[in-house]
Amino acid sequence: MQEIWERIETQLRIEAWFEKMPVSEVLSDFQPGATEEEIQAVEAALGIAFPEDVKASYHIHNGSNRQALIGDPDQNLWELCSLTEVVSYWEMLEKYAAGWKVDLAHAGWFDGNGQPILVRVECWNVKWVPLLNSNGTLICLDLAPTPHGHIGQIITNDPENGTQWVAPSWQAFLSTFADDLEAGEYRLSLIHISEPTRQAE
Repeated sequence: MQEIWERIETQLRIEAWFEKMPVSEVLSDFQPGATEEEIQAVEAALGIAFPEDVKASYHIHNGSNRQALIGDPDQNLWELCSLTEVVSYWEMLEKYAAGWKVDLAHAGWFDGNGQPILVRVECWNVKWVPLLNSNGTLICLDLAPTPHGHIGQIITNDPENGTQWVAPSWQAFLSTFADDLEAGEYRLSLIHISEPTRQAE
């Protein structure tokens, strides 16, 4: 995980040099890492255990100061939640866990086309942990996958479009972002906002 974050930060430094922006300005929104005690306190509050890759990531950076600096495979940009924000969003959504859900167990967790369903179709689940935020849409750590998914996969939770699978793990998600940075899929503007070089398809 350290190597992945170093790749992200190195590419941002390169982009900053080309745009003649101070490196400190580009990277200052990534907050210092959390302590083990802070991580354990969140695990206790949510009744969960973080996978090792998520814990390692929070030891490196505990949020992005509410700046959208992390990209996803669809070229959207997200705020990295601090641990305080993780708990705040989770507590705000906990009441919706008793809301609607689609029981697909009777179909063997396959959709109408015979494809395996990886993510539960629910309004909210207390085993979903927000990691990234964009105007109320969340990218979450999924600790309650269907039998076809696996613990630690990354999903979106969108109030309008429901849930979707995004990546097999947090490490894989950040690695894809690092790859996209190195491939020039994103650029830095002179007003200190990271932007995709192309629109999401």
